[in-house]
Amino acid sequence: MCDMRNRSNAKHDATRLTITMPLMVLNLTIEETRLLRELCDGVHSICGNKRHSGLNRLVDAKYVESHAISFDAVLYTITALGRRALAVAEAG
Repeated sequence: MCDMRNRSNAKHDATRLTITMPLMVLNLTIEETRLLRELCDGVHSICGNKRHSGLNRLVDAKYVESHAISFDAVLYTITALGRRALAVAEAG
């Protein structure tokens, strides 16, 4: 049974819920760090049969969002979480 007091507190404190939710933490590879740097400069699209594999792990971790723009093209953008992960990776 759901406790309504906890539920109403959750509505008013969405920031705390976001912080306490488990997130996937990655040890970024050199290639993933490079991809995140590129995405910080703007959106990145991949068309045709070019490989997406370097971005799949970043999408799964919510560091990058993918948006299909056509049958054979995907647009990638970095998320706020991805920017934080990049800052941590670059800080060492």
